[in-house]
Amino acid sequence: MLGALQPVTLFAVAGPNTKAASRSGVSKEGLLEGVLRFVPSAIKLRRPELHSGVVPRPELTTRLADTDATIGLVVAPPGYGKTMLVRQMTAAAGRPYAWLTITAEDNDPSAFLVYLALALDSVEPLDPQTFAALAMSEADLVSIRLPRLGNVLANRAQPFVLVLDDVHLLHEAGSVAVLERLAADMPRGSQLVLAGRSAPPLALPRMNVKGDLLRIGAESLAMNEREGRTLLAEAGVQLGPGALESLVSRIEGWPAGLYLAAITLRDSHDPSAAAARFAGDDRLVADYLRDEALRAFPDELRDFLVRSSVLDRVSARVCDDVLERDDSARMLAAIEASNLFLVPLDRHGEWYRYHHLFRDMLDDELNQLDPSVRAKLHARASEWWERHGDIDGALGHARAAYDIDRMAELIWLHAPAYLSRGRTATVTRWLEPFTPDEVATHAPLALAAAWWSLTAGDTGSVGYWASLAERAEGEILPGGMPVRAAVLLLRALGGTQGLTRARDDAALAFGLDRPDSPFRPIARFIEGSAHRLLGDRELARDCLEDGARLSGVLHPSVYVHCLSDLALLAIDAGAPAEGAALIDQAMREVDRYVLGERPAMALVYATAALSHARQGETAAARSASKHGLWLLEKLTGFGAGLVADAALALARATLLLGDVSTSRMLVREAHRILARCPDAGVLPTRLEEVERMTDASTVPVGLAATPLTPAEMRVLRYLPTHLSFEAIAEELIVSRNTVKTQAIAAYRKLGVSSRAEAVAQARELGLLE
Repeated sequence: MLGALQPVTLFAVAGPNTKAASRSGVSKEGLLEGVLRFVPSAIKLRRPELHSGVVPRPELTTRLADTDATIGLVVAPPGYGKTMLVRQMTAAAGRPYAWLTITAEDNDPSAFLVYLALALDSVEPLDPQTFAALAMSEADLVSIRLPRLGNVLANRAQPFVLVLDDVHLLHEAGSVAVLERLAADMPRGSQLVLAGRSAPPLALPRMNVKGDLLRIGAESLAMNEREGRTLLAEAGVQLGPGALESLVSRIEGWPAGLYLAAITLRDSHDPSAAAARFAGDDRLVADYLRDEALRAFPDELRDFLVRSSVLDRVSARVCDDVLERDDSARMLAAIEASNLFLVPLDRHGEWYRYHHLFRDMLDDELNQLDPSVRAKLHARASEWWERHGDIDGALGHARAAYDIDRMAELIWLHAPAYLSRGRTATVTRWLEPFTPDEVATHAPLALAAAWWSLTAGDTGSVGYWASLAERAEGEILPGGMPVRAAVLLLRALGGTQGLTRARDDAALAFGLDRPDSPFRPIARFIEGSAHRLLGDRELARDCLEDGARLSGVLHPSVYVHCLSDLALLAIDAGAPAEGAALIDQAMREVDRYVLGERPAMALVYATAALSHARQGETAAARSASKHGLWLLEKLTGFGAGLVADAALALARATLLLGDVSTSRMLVREAHRILARCPDAGVLPTRLEEVERMTDASTVPVGLAATPLTPAEMRVLRYLPTHLSFEAIAEELIVSRNTVKTQAIAAYRKLGVSSRAEAVAQARELGLLE
């Protein structure tokens, strides 16, 4: 519905469950906050237990564990024992291993990479910097994060096994690209094992030809008569040779069919006769389970089973809340003790799931019982999962209850925070099921779509979705923000109607929003930045200082932007030392919160480059300038003011560094950008000044070739004073001859021959106030 655009993060918006890392440093857990919303270690990274009923399959496990192939592919339909086979292999492999169960969430490459970082870290700890780089959700996938994944794999010190279970669920291009890189860069001696119902979209034939691939399919996983006898015996079922052969043949060795047969036959008075009636077809198995297995449960337990089947994972806590009872622990213990339909999901006996076929059958029973009961259960489950941080789970239950209002509420409450942390693919998936009419008639959905468009760089669509939401102008959004405030803030962020309109819209949004809203610091920053570019320095300072105070630790990106704009105010007001202190503080926050690859940080790096260049810190200025230019290339689709401001700051910095050609290129880019800006404040005047300074007649060739050294810059700052060379030497605690030598070197680089000319030229170039 929304199209596929490159996401660009502007600001991190704190969600209702966000706990910001302290400013003393960021742990691995802190880096993951807001990316992973539910306890991953309990389920996604769980290593399945090898319980006593699992049939050993040494031929297959040896074949998988002893191969030289770096990729092991185990592909078969449901019920063929793929997971248990791979688990047996990892136990026999003699190498450390990590396990990751794929879910729909992993179709967001940001989430997938974070889980991979956690999995790899569990095998061999990653240092915090490497972990941060791999888990960073804002960086470009193809040019940054995938090469980093390759580096992580190449630098593993010991061979390992990485298992991705249910890999068939990966289908989005970004996540498939991550899987391709993982498969391509798996080091020799290590192994990537992929288990799923179908093969992932990788270059499998080429891998097979190169000998990198070992494939185990349904034909290998089908149980023979000996294995079938072992499975049945584990459940206490004994069949004669003829009955066993017939059952295995009829089921075609399907392990799930034999597993279910073991459960249903063990209480039969005549197992052989019951086996003759048992069939392996999914539908027939479900009917058999309904007629034979479910009937064996007491009424109270049967009712619990049917009602709890709305949950894809169950625990006593969630069942008590959703089913409105207080004995769920006893019910689950009874189910676990009586049969094998309950599959554990952790090692603590807290989380389980029902066998898939068994749950499907129970869900059919619930539908036949009363559809309204099913909807109420899903509604309560949606609320429970939201309270516990699993927004995907909450949305899934709301969708199952056909509650579009509830879905709209959830999406608005969490989409901005997800988008600001790089989870664009997840929000895209949330919005995809809705028709344009449904989005248009639900203001929370329209505003979430507008925020999606903003972070994707599609400012044209921001206005469209915001205008649809504006129809509900008098309403209050879930979370307490007025619709009017949300619309105004989005338009101010888009910046397509000029600086004056952005300033006024941001001020109105700030005033209309609730005092503790996470969006108010953003509004304050936009207002302050617009004031700065309109030439209202005092008003700008007040707003930016207020924005920095309000952002606190919950909004590090907003805090950094406010500090950067305050630094520019100080530099332009002739207070370079104050500006340097502010931008240095901002850059410390950038490093601490790993914000350096967000395109919107282009202006922050440009400010740092300008500050360093004015202080004669050439190496630091060049480094910041290079990074700022790289970010500026990615900053497309946003308001002209933001992009032109960053381009001109970089043009000033590169000019001071002597890189006239880059400065001219940036001037041309600023011309192009400002041509479509209806209200650009002081930017056109600043553009003229920078353009005049880049004119060949005012920029000596020597400056481009040999920039002033820090020592020469120190002397240069004393030249406008009344102090003689002897007095300057006393101030700097050097000899008069040193001062004279450095002054003459500065004259030569500036293309002048006297002290007065040097001062005038330095002022013209911005080296002196």
